[in-house]
Amino acid sequence: IDKDSLPQQTRMELFIQDISNKFKVTHPYGYDYMETATQWAGVHLENKHDVAVIKWQSRKLEGRVEFSWLPSSVWNLTLVANKLDGTIPLNELPRNMRILEVAENRFFGTLALQHMPPKMERANFSVNKLNGSLDFENLPKPLKKLNLNHNTFSGGIVLTNLPQCLEFLSVTRNRLDGHLDFTQLPQAMKHLSVAGNPFEGESNFSRLPSSLQQLDVSNTHLSGVISQNPDKPMRCKFLFKGSNVTYEHIE
Repeated sequence: IDKDSLPQQTRMELFIQDISNKFKVTHPYGYDYMETATQWAGVHLENKHDVAVIKWQSRKLEGRVEFSWLPSSVWNLTLVANKLDGTIPLNELPRNMRILEVAENRFFGTLALQHMPPKMERANFSVNKLNGSLDFENLPKPLKKLNLNHNTFSGGIVLTNLPQCLEFLSVTRNRLDGHLDFTQLPQAMKHLSVAGNPFEGESNFSRLPSSLQQLDVSNTHLSGVISQNPDKPMRCKFLFKGSNVTYEHIE
């Protein structure tokens, strides 16, 4: 099937075909069924007819969405705080997608992060049932925020080749392990959390970016010394409780 040849209406209907209570978006106020997808709740248009933004947050949706049927014009998909499950085939998302927010659902399976759309700027997969390894080697260059909190990802991660504009990265409370290299973080990085994972070994914290505002290594097995030099002060909040990392203030 040539998906691009299908009408937008058909693709939207196929996108939600496995949501058991789809009426919450198709006729959320109890009125007659809104036949046109452009009239559904949380659907926003560009050029008066192209579906560009879908925001279905906290609507108690149950079942699955078929990501592969999303219209190619969609660049923002927000499904936060529902009861949706199934896998997330990142290679089947619209190539122009820039924002994907699917936190607080029941999605499962692995994430092929290297297959995220090339224009992705913000992706939030936190609080789901996702697992498998995490490959940070080929993330989209425009990516600014990546949240993978509270899943069951495992294995090691590499922090030395992240996108240069990445500002926020969190892998809090997974099952990740191994050593971590903090010496080549992006200069744009503001928030980094690896807390609540059994990472281990001694890390070098002497080359953290000056942009960093918060670093959380708490409840890990990491060790090392974070030094604060008054000649080069950092406005960064360091969280290291429950780890072997120590803080040193140089006079």
